[in-house]
Amino acid sequence: MKLPLKMKTTAENNDMGYTTKPSIFEKMRSGDEISWEHFYKTYRALVILRGRDLGLVDADLDELLSRVMLKFFQHSQTFRYDRSKGRFRDYFRTMVTNTALDMLREKEGRKEIDIDSIDSSNASQDNELDNKYEEEWRAHIFSQALQEARNSLPSRAVQAFIMNHLRNISVQEIAAMQSVGKSTVYNDCNLVWDFLTKAVKRMSEEY
Repeated sequence: MKLPLKMKTTAENNDMGYTTKPSIFEKMRSGDEISWEHFYKTYRALVILRGRDLGLVDADLDELLSRVMLKFFQHSQTFRYDRSKGRFRDYFRTMVTNTALDMLREKEGRKEIDIDSIDSSNASQDNELDNKYEEEWRAHIFSQALQEARNSLPSRAVQAFIMNHLRNISVQEIAAMQSVGKSTVYNDCNLVWDFLTKAVKRMSEEY
């Protein structure tokens, strides 16, 4: 059970511990500061990655993040999360993409920018940007699922999983470090993997 490199990096470094649920939008509409802070921390990385994919330089990313958060704030009183009308990830992608394109247009003094005209070293096909976003979203979902595992499962099991599957440390080494048998390490890793599989499936269907 090996994970893609990007997923490994995102999952291991992520400490957000918050998954957007429909109830969060109700709290954000009421001006709940904690909900806004959680929303910011949860989606900050995705905004930055999308901005880079679209061609913004690092100096522009804070501005992009500020504009996206401002748009969510402005729309928070009227926005209703309705899964039947589309996935939240697509709504979010559209908002970030449009905001980034607005910034590129302003920098170049152009009235319009076609997303297909953006020069990206990673884009070899018309749908490459969307593919990259889906990959980044999957890594984001996995990192959220891993945080749920941290909150729900024995710490020994989660640490064994992280060491084995994210850091490529052998079962034998983990068993020695944790003073347990190898069978215990295998059982712990399987426990976490089963939990993550269900959590990722649930989150993917929800968002």
